Amino acid sequence: MPASRSADHASFAIDDSTNRILRDYPLLCSRRITLPGQKMHAHDGYEFYFCLQGSGSYWVGDIVYPLEAGTLTVIRPRTLHVPKMPARDPLERYVLAVGEAYMDELASNVPQFAECLSCVVIPGAPSSQWHLPPSLLAEAETALTAIEGELRDRGAFFGMSARQWLIRLFVSLARGSLSAKPETEGDASAIPVVQRALRYIADHYREPIEAETLCERFHLSRSQLFIRFKEATGYSIRQFLIHYRMEKAKELLLRRVDLSVTLIAEQCGFGDESHFHHMFKRHCGVTPRQYRMRHRSR
Repeated sequence: MPASRSADHASFAIDDSTNRILRDYPLLCSRRITLPGQKMHAHDGYEFYFCLQGSGSYWVGDIVYPLEAGTLTVIRPRTLHVPKMPARDPLERYVLAVGEAYMDELASNVPQFAECLSCVVIPGAPSSQWHLPPSLLAEAETALTAIEGELRDRGAFFGMSARQWLIRLFVSLARGSLSAKPETEGDASAIPVVQRALRYIADHYREPIEAETLCERFHLSRSQLFIRFKEATGYSIRQFLIHYRMEKAKELLLRRVDLSVTLIAEQCGFGDESHFHHMFKRHCGVTPRQYRMRHRSR
């Protein structure tokens, strides 16, 4: 039951650490709880982000996916992304990265693997998200734990064993996808209301967004919408909107040096430059101009 949309492939920050690991060995698998501060980044491998427990959001280009137990977010190589969550709450997940050449080799040489892959990685979509039922999530966790152990211990024939567990994982995910009802852009009733709210914010963040507008649009009371949004993302709507606008502003400050700070403030929905300066310094510790100068000098 995937949801997918197009995303911006332009490079913003290259994840050299992940790229180095995948050059050394084309699989990376780790169970994580803490979430260090990250910026929008991209790397050369596929990423499969299995959320086991907790809540937050995953920003992929101009797309925002909610994170909750059972979500699997799939990201193609060189697609910009960053996970977000409140600092006080843990987000337990497995992150699996697979080198592009390694994936291509499996698709070419392992019978039916290409078919399995196309069930999980939606053709033509830079990213997508699946909602795994508990039984499938448990099955995936077993495979991911085995892959992580093989890559960590590097015992005899670890490469063959990790490969077999990876194939088994994709078979399970592909079988699960065949019995799932796809979520599409045109079928709004099949998409959870929080995900629709996130999409609305991603599409309209440049404009004033009032809670009443969202309530009317999604036919929920203010308290119902606020509770569902907080449970799914870990943020209030106001907090999320500020963070989303801030990420967009930081991206424009570095990618579009031809744009003035005033114009960036307007394009990111902050209204006026004075308010933008205040919010930016509060969240980043420096002014927009200082942020631009510091990163340009690196």
